[in-house]
Amino acid sequence: MTINNWISNKTENRIQDTLPSGALDSNTILVLVNTIFFKGQWKNKFPKENVIASDFYIDESPTCQVNMMFQEIKFNYKDLPDEKVQLLEMPYRGDDITMVIILPNRGHPLSQVEENLDQNKLNSWLDQMRETTVSVTMPRFRVEDSFSLKEKLQQMGLTDLFSAEKASLPGA
Repeated sequence: MTINNWISNKTENRIQDTLPSGALDSNTILVLVNTIFFKGQWKNKFPKENVIASDFYIDESPTCQVNMMFQEIKFNYKDLPDEKVQLLEMPYRGDDITMVIILPNRGHPLSQVEENLDQNKLNSWLDQMRETTVSVTMPRFRVEDSFSLKEKLQQMGLTDLFSAEKASLPGA
């Protein structure tokens, strides 16, 4: 499919099959596709020799074996014992993009942190972070997601576009 080939080419073959087989048919008038490809390089790379297989705690007790990266270096960090979380900010090369990791303390479920988190609280936490030498051990990871843009647009109120009776696409 031409669209999938174009996306694959533009993302160095990292995003493939954006549109599943059969997604388009003779009634398709418009295809709106959005892909995000971000391959950031850490400002402070994890040394390859510091990658080991180790247990990763999914919850309080279930674990799985994953490749864990380790380094000890200065990052923006804050331990917030009253909130039962630790915050870590890790910059990508160029310093204009960072990843902020919120780690709940043991025995404090992530779901509780999420329920109580809002923009004001997050801003307050970020303001408290200070550059500190920390030992960071985290799993190697990759993030992928897909969702139906049609459903998202309909949730936002754009429903007429998907109605055969009401849709108007001039020039199509």
